[in-house]
Amino acid sequence: MSFPSASLKTECSRYSSSNDSVDNGSIFTSDAANAEEATKFVRYPQIRFIAALGDPNSSRGTGADQWGLWRDDPGPRGVRLQNADSLIEKGIAPAGWQFDPQDWWLEEHGLIMSQPGDLPRTKLDANKKMVPSKRYVVTGDREVTSVLTVFQNGEWSLGKGTLYDVTHLPCRSAR
Repeated sequence: MSFPSASLKTECSRYSSSNDSVDNGSIFTSDAANAEEATKFVRYPQIRFIAALGDPNSSRGTGADQWGLWRDDPGPRGVRLQNADSLIEKGIAPAGWQFDPQDWWLEEHGLIMSQPGDLPRTKLDANKKMVPSKRYVVTGDREVTSVLTVFQNGEWSLGKGTLYDVTHLPCRSAR
C-alpha cells in the first residue's frame, strides 16, 4: 500500500530545556503579530524534514503519531531506484542506513530513502516536567512559514496556512 506523504522542512524546534533534541543554535522569535504569541525557538544545526501524512488542505488534524522525522536530509543519502536490486541484496545503503524491504520510502524523483525516526511529540519544560506537545517552525520554502504543534495524542495544528502550504514540494514521497 502506498501513502503519499508531505515533506515539511523544519529548521527549528521550540526552545525549552537542554534535554530537548536541539543542538546549539541561535535563538529567534516567531513572526507572531503580537508579543504574547512570540515564542523562543532554537535553530537546528542542519535542516530536518518531517514526513507528514494528511489532507493537504487542512490546517489541523490527527495522525501525527504516525509521522516521522528525518534528522538528516534523506535525499543525498538515498539510493536511485535503478540500484534497488543491489540495495535489496545487501540490505544496507552506501550511506550506511538499513533497508527494510517490507517498509520503505520512495521520493518522487526515484530515490529510495532511509526510514524517518519517530517525530517527537512531547518535550520537557524548564522544571523537567513533560509537556504533552511540541512545536516546530515549518516551511515549504515558498510563501508560508508556520508553527506546527504536534500533541502527544497524535493531533496536530498549524498556526497559519495548510499542510500543502508548508510542504517542501521538491521532496514529496510515498511509503
